[in-house]
Amino acid sequence: MLSLLSRRLDRQLTRFKASAPDFYAGYQSARVVVDRGHPAKAKTPPTPPTP
Repeated sequence: MLSLLSRRLDRQLTRFKASAPDFYAGYQSARVVVDRGHPAKAKTPPTPPTP
């Protein structure tokens, strides 16, 4: 999936860089991939919710 974005969509949207800079900047900011993988081991265990 990520390679599809990199190879096709990113390249196609460069044509809007000059003609629609706000659109292009919005795409670039939305394009950032956030890796929410497993966090490092916590130093303290999480507090359970109170009933």
